[in-house]
Formats: sequence, structure tokens, C-alpha cells
Amino acid sequence: MNTENKTSVYFIAEIGGNHEGDFSLAKDLLNQAIECGVDAVKFQAYTGDGIANRLVDPDRVKHFNRFTLSLDDHIELAEICLKRNVDYMASVWNEEMLSQLVPYMRFVKVGSGDLTNYKFFEILSSYQKPIILSTGIADIQEVEAAVSMIEKFYSSCDLGNLNHHILQCTSMYPIEFSDANLNVMGTYKNLFPNYEVGYSDHTVGTTAIQVAIAMGARTIEAHFTDKSIKSDFRDHIVSKTADDFRELIKFSDQVRDLQGSYEKSLLGIEKINGHDKSFRRSIYLNKYLPKGATIKPEDVVILRPLSGIPASQYYELIGKKLARDINALEILQWSDILND
Repeated sequence: MNTENKTSVYFIAEIGGNHEGDFSLAKDLLNQAIECGVDAVKFQAYTGDGIANRLVDPDRVKHFNRFTLSLDDHIELAEICLKRNVDYMASVWNEEMLSQLVPYMRFVKVGSGDLTNYKFFEILSSYQKPIILSTGIADIQEVEAAVSMIEKFYSSCDLGNLNHHILQCTSMYPIEFSDANLNVMGTYKNLFPNYEVGYSDHTVGTTAIQVAIAMGARTIEAHFTDKSIKSDFRDHIVSKTADDFRELIKFSDQVRDLQGSYEKSLLGIEKINGHDKSFRRSIYLNKYLPKGATIKPEDVVILRPLSGIPASQYYELIGKKLARDINALEILQWSDILND
């Protein structure tokens, strides 16, 4: 299991229900996701009766049952992840499955629909595994309340060097760019400084994810599929392929390289190529002046390269007297200037 990210962004390939209950397809998608270099592969572990009320919404129960994998299926998927050094992750909506699957996880994913399910947070805290929380269908007061409950239940937990994650998300499939609201990540960074902030994507294409990465997202979750799958299941519409994830991981590495350091300094590549001298300017006389002459503004010109008194010392130089004769454009040093 991973002990640190492959890149500065933690990438989650959300297979979810894209296997549509076919375990063979689930394994195939898992292997594709692993091979493209993601940090984690996520599934959903449930039974229809564990999610929806059979009397109130029997159609939803039937729908979820069609996408169910068994506990043994999930354990096999988790063990594949372990062997391949990739994190197994699942949104688990069945308490019995939870107790069996949590030992395989570094993080437990809580979907947007369970953001107000505070009892679930209490159950999760007993396993002392950090939460990755999606925040669709919520306003900021609900998000703050959820975080407050997580903090309450996890107050005595030792998570080691891991933090909870909180993801901006809009719960629709697909969404327009204008509904992604990536600036909410900035709000989360300010409100929850001890949480890793990221984005759970439901747009078509990879543009929104690229922008989120450039804005500093530390976690990216996106649905994963194989475009050869012929299905009208909605999640496939917003899903990314292995090639998409490869390009996103590459893009993330490029963003990290471009961001560089917070420290502003002269870089080695600038110095070794002499640009600290060739691009900067020195003060030169624009005419011959004899020893003892007073240097006036009209006597000087500021030109490249930096090879004597730097342009930044112009005001210190004006009004000084020469210690020797100086020709026009001759390099001028402070040793050529009389002390006051």
C-alpha cells in the first residue's frame, strides 16, 4: 500500500459502479487504472437494501442491486491493489462489509449523500482511518457542521501523518463548467487548514481537473471507465480513461515543476549563463573627465553589461569626484572615486 503520493496530487480513479455488477469487468478496469499510475482505485460496497428503503423506493433498491459486488469480490480487488502498491478505497454503505474492508484501506471515502450522516462518522472513527469527504448537495453551513462532527468523533484518534481530505463536488452527471465552482476549494483551504483540499469531478473531459490542479488541489477524484464499454449508465459520461489519467498525472507533475519554490532568489541557471551580469547595467561616463572632476547626471550613461559600479548605485555616485582620469565608456569602479 502506498506510503506517500507518486505526485504532489493524490489521484483517485473512481470505478464506482461502472462495472455494473460484472466482477470480471471490475478487475479489468482495476488493472487499467493501476497501470496508468493512479494513487488509489475506488469502488462502492453496498447492497440495495443497505442504501434505500425498499417500501419507499423499491426501484432504487433494484437499481443498486444490479451494481452489487460481493464481499469476497471486494476483498479480491483490495488484495490486487495491495500487491500492486496502490490504495484500495471504497464508499461502504454496509456495516458488515465495512468491518471487513476497512483494514485494506488507508482512507475511507464518504460520498456527498452521507455528508449529514453523522452516525456514520462516529462508526468510521472507531477504525481510526482518515476520511475523504465529498461535499455535493451541501451549503457551507452543512459542510462546516460535518467537519465539526468529524473533529468531535476523531478527537482522540491517532491518524499518524495522514489528514482528512475535503473535496469540492457538484452532485450531477454531467455538470457544466459553470457549476464546478472550483473557487470553493479556496474557501475550504481557509476554513479547514488541517485538511487536504481537492476536487471530485463530474464534468465531461479533463479541463476542470487541470484547472483544479493548477489552483492547488491536493486530491483529485474522477470516475474511470473504458470507452469500449457500451452502456447508457450515467457515470460513463463523466468518466475518464486510462489515457486521460496518464495525461493528468503528467500535467500535475508539470504544474509542480512550474510552481517551484516560494523563495525568490538568483537561480543557478541564471548565474551559470552569466545573465546576472549580461542583463544588468552599470554606470559609465559618456565623455572623458579628468581627475578631480565632479560627476553630474549629464556625464553618465547606464548600459549593459554589469561590469563596474551597478546602476542601483546611481544616486550614491552623482556628485562624487574622480580619483583619476576616466575615458568615455571605460569601466568605472568605486576605487576610481575620491572619498568624501
